[in-house]
Amino acid sequence: MATGKRGGRGIKDRNLSQTAGIRPYKLDLVYSSEANFLTAKGGGEGTGTAEEGDWFYDSTTNSIKVHNGTQWEEYLVASSLTGDVSVTAAGATTVTDLTMTGEATNEILEFDGTNWVSVAVSGAVTQTGGAFSLNTNLSKGILHFPIGSFAEQDGTALADFADGASPTPGISAGDESFGIRWNNHANPDPVSCSVIIPPDIDTSANATMYILAAKVGATVGDAVTWLVQLFNNVDAALYDADTDYGGTSSAMTGDAATKTCQLESLTITAADLPASQGVMVMTIQPTDGTLGTDDVILLGCWIEYTRVNS
Repeated sequence: MATGKRGGRGIKDRNLSQTAGIRPYKLDLVYSSEANFLTAKGGGEGTGTAEEGDWFYDSTTNSIKVHNGTQWEEYLVASSLTGDVSVTAAGATTVTDLTMTGEATNEILEFDGTNWVSVAVSGAVTQTGGAFSLNTNLSKGILHFPIGSFAEQDGTALADFADGASPTPGISAGDESFGIRWNNHANPDPVSCSVIIPPDIDTSANATMYILAAKVGATVGDAVTWLVQLFNNVDAALYDADTDYGGTSSAMTGDAATKTCQLESLTITAADLPASQGVMVMTIQPTDGTLGTDDVILLGCWIEYTRVNS
């Protein structure tokens, strides 16, 4: 049954007839369903057939329905929209819970409990062009060589340090530090250990080895450097096939106050970093001829490397 207004059909019909594909009938413009429209179109002689261009206002769904020749297409009336989007009579839309003021490149949307707001990415992650990457504080990995894992290069376990004219180092502990101590000697013995190569190491970026040490004594001429040897043992390679890619560290300050902790470094070239998982073998000693008078204690050793993002 037809409901709604009948007045003004002539004006509406003339306007609609100018729109391609829309062919109005001399019917009421308001119906409660498609079936009611087709009944009215049948004129009491059965149900009419929907044709391309038929249209009416559906009072049940508060929408305009237009037949495209195959099916009815529904167009909501602006005032019927609810939720987060509002539409004005002029067709302008507004997202009611979205705050976008001065948005900038690489910002993201964040819900603050009331609205969606545009915010810059900060903290541990950086977003660029749709890709996320780790910021400096997370992009750096640490490969630690535990002091307790070292042994003499021939495999002999380290004993407690013994003062004397000996090249053999020993464990120095119990004085608020834990390290490996060498006597002053022209040719100190090296110590060795191995660590697992992390799977997130970026082999396209240089890494840096850091050596934390302290001298017992303050002889200016004992500007100790550290001789480091590095080898990789990786899957499918011979364990003795790699070439040493270590080097000599920066020099300690010889006349720094006795027991002062000093951090030295050594750059590891990206091309020498292993491309597959395995172990890294490290041998370290005070460089020959740099311990004329003072003793030195290795307090810590580690490598800082760039982590891959995926």
